[in-house]
Order: sequence, then structure tokens, then C-alpha cells
Amino acid sequence: MPITVINGLKMNYEILRATDRGPEVPRETLVVIHGIVIDNLASYYLTIAPAIAASGIDVIMFDHRGHGKSEKIVSGYQLENIVDDLAKLLDQIHDGTPVHLAGNSYGGTVAYAFALSFPERIASLSSLEAEPPTQFWSDSIAHTFRQNDQEMNEVRTMDRVFTDYGQGGTKMLKNGRRMAAETKFFEELPYPQLVADDAIKDLQVPLLAIYGSESSLVAQEPKVRELVNDVKTVIFPGVGHSVLTDAPRLLERELIDWVLSHPVGSAQGQLLQAQS
Repeated sequence: MPITVINGLKMNYEILRATDRGPEVPRETLVVIHGIVIDNLASYYLTIAPAIAASGIDVIMFDHRGHGKSEKIVSGYQLENIVDDLAKLLDQIHDGTPVHLAGNSYGGTVAYAFALSFPERIASLSSLEAEPPTQFWSDSIAHTFRQNDQEMNEVRTMDRVFTDYGQGGTKMLKNGRRMAAETKFFEELPYPQLVADDAIKDLQVPLLAIYGSESSLVAQEPKVRELVNDVKTVIFPGVGHSVLTDAPRLLERELIDWVLSHPVGSAQGQLLQAQS
């Protein structure tokens, strides 16, 4: 996997080029954003990314700073830094056309923040069991981290997720525990500058919000439908928070259909109309 330097840090990324794009399929790019602590781009690479690329959509994945094969740092894990990393990564490796964003869990929070900061760079947004970066989110995360629950919750989830991946999964788990113990991640992440209550009402791009019926976040679905003008919500029955690994076939189908039904040209037209 290639490495580039972003904001002085070595950043790992991967691009899966479309493998079945005929002349009738528009060129679209989906950027997928992973969760936190012991997650990395492999959670997409080993689940839904290949099928999405096979459908005719380019897929860009990257490891957040301090995660996966990206450079390990002690400090600098605020949300706005990750948003800036992504913006500069796309400057380097993408052709400048708008992309579709999909983020899982905390990756969805990053995706919301990016879409609010750079609406002109986004064709659509997909939130996978995720919340926008509001004050409520910040307070909830800070409370959870203070109780030292979040690390173990993530470890239990990802331990099960990566059981099937052998030594690779074991290595991911160890790296995540090491990061939690040796960095200021838990101190910095809950307090971003990009917190804006009700900011979701300002979204200028189409939103796909996916929830598991057994997740606590599904309670937010009615409010999201109320606040966002251009939104589709989907609830996967019998699925909890881990939609990426518990329902990959359902998820990839939803994302493929969503991206191909919101081509870049139509999204930019809607944005220009909203800004006029």
C-alpha cells in the first residue's frame, strides 16, 4: 500500500480502481473513512471495498493519523486535524472532482465535519452508524472516555470482527491497545473545534444515513429525517452498531445504489442552486 506525507506525517492509503465500468457508468469515487482506536482501512478492504470497485466505482481508503500503517504520534488527534489530513490527501492523490464520502462510526463524524467544511468537494455523504460533531456528541464521548469504557467496547467489538483474519487481526488489536496506552488520543478526540449544534441542518449535500435496528443510534433516525432536507435513512433489521461487518452485503448494495444515483454532475448542480 502506498505511503505519502500529509501535514508532516506519513499517511497510508489504498485505491481500488473500478474493475467493471462500462461506457454507460459515470466515473464516481467513494472515499471511505474508518473508525477509531483499533480500526483501520482494512475494515473496508476486507469487507465492502472490492465489491464496490467491481461495480464501477473507484474506492479510496486511508489510515487516520496514528492508525494502521500511518505514522504513530503522541498528540494531534483532534477532529479538525483528521479533516485537514483528508483534504490534503485528496489534493495529492485525486483529480479534484467531487467525491462521495462514507464514514463508519467515528469515521462518519469525520465525514460530516468534512462535508460541512468543504461542501463543494462532496457529491454525497453516507453516515454508517454515526453522529455529526455536535456538542451532544462531544459531551457523550468525553463522558464515555472518562469512564474508560470506550476502549474496552471497541476492543470487544473489533476482537470479534477480526477473529476471522488470523494474525492480521491480532496485530491490529495489539496496535490499538498500544495507541490507547501511549498517546493523548482519549484526551484530545472528544474536544474538537468543529462542534456546531444543529449543524446537520446546514448540510448542502445528499445524505444517506444507515443504522442497525439494535443500535442505540437508531433513535436518532427520526430527528435526522426532520433536520436534513435531502436525506434517505435505512435501518438494517437485526443488526447492531457494527453494520460494516455484520451486514456487508446489504451495506455494499446500499452504497453502490446511492453513489450511482447521485453522480457528481447532479450533486454540483444542486449545490450551486442551494448557494444561489
